[in-house]
Amino acid sequence: MTYKFFLWIGLLSFMLTGCRVFAPPPPTPLPSFTPAPQMPTRPPKTKTPAPTFPLNVGASATPTPFVEETPPPTCQLGETVISPPNGSLPGQIDILSAETKMSGGKLFVTLTMNWLPDQLVINRDVLDYGATEIAWGVAIDVDNNPETGGAIPLIHSGYGYEYILQAANFKEGEEEQGALQTLFQDKVRLWEAAADQSFSILRQGKFKADTASASITLSADVKGIKKDSYFHFFATYFPHASQQMTDQVCSR
Repeated sequence: MTYKFFLWIGLLSFMLTGCRVFAPPPPTPLPSFTPAPQMPTRPPKTKTPAPTFPLNVGASATPTPFVEETPPPTCQLGETVISPPNGSLPGQIDILSAETKMSGGKLFVTLTMNWLPDQLVINRDVLDYGATEIAWGVAIDVDNNPETGGAIPLIHSGYGYEYILQAANFKEGEEEQGALQTLFQDKVRLWEAAADQSFSILRQGKFKADTASASITLSADVKGIKKDSYFHFFATYFPHASQQMTDQVCSR
């Protein structure tokens, strides 16, 4: 019995051993991996608004200075218009002031220049016959209406003028030197605008030069001038045929 018992036990053990299913060994775990720490993202720069503070009523403050704008000149009858000197112009056409007045039915226009020579040369050889050489004058908008009248032919400027009173020399002979009063005493003309806006001579005016005060006064009978008539003053000079130098006061 003892032998058979152990024989059965061994046989049973053999049978159980042959039928045993062996499970595969567990996989070898991978080595652990710790990711490198990431740098924090820098937030975009923003401008910090300047702090605002409530107005302290009791505190004193420096007020912003008020700069008053220079009003435009009043270019009407009886007014004196001031013009700053222009160093780029010859003194005899650099207008410093202009004044108008009516007396005895005549218009008087006085231009004060930066400088006036005692002697002047006109009809210079550098100019062609009939060319404009030098002029002083005023364009007059009698009704102060830019829609009527014409422009100033000598300087191709302005608009709306019924009359032009000017002392001008247009080359018509040989070079001549003399006193300003002598050279221009018979060269003042009042021009009137026609319906087509061209100008033609209406009548002769008068010329007076005062070199001591550097002033030129033009006068003539001009009809229809009122308190609000508009005046545009000018002076022009041609050093050469292809070069024109001009000063204007109250231009528009």
